Amino acid sequence: SSGINAEWPLRPGTFLNLNTTDEAYTLDIVTISGGEAGPSTLKITVTAKTYFGARHALETLSQLVLYGPVDKNTYITNSIKIEDIPVYPWRGISVDTSRNYIAPATIKTIIDGLAGAKMNTFHWHLTDSHSFPFA
Repeated sequence: SSGINAEWPLRPGTFLNLNTTDEAYTLDIVTISGGEAGPSTLKITVTAKTYFGARHALETLSQLVLYGPVDKNTYITNSIKIEDIPVYPWRGISVDTSRNYIAPATIKTIIDGLAGAKMNTFHWHLTDSHSFPFA
């Protein structure tokens, strides 16, 4: 059987401080041969100092898994080591709905996409001196 070993400290009141939070992580996938006893298994290890780094590692892991809808199989790389750390502490997108209409479903899709791209800031320009479209 395969398993995930995730290690990071959990502290009450943990929050993201964009100036000081360590979002680095290591994701290590290793194939362990079953030998004559049986099939090979994967050992997946996630190492991070903070919840935010671990969350990024799990997002990367989810991007490494592929489902084949035709053959109904799941595929994942059998050996990889990823050491990742963000270059910039502030990574995000700005959306201006005070001057441009954007459907709520589209805004939700944008926010979901931020996680996949490991961004941490959503700046929403909701109102302006000339308009208040939020009703």
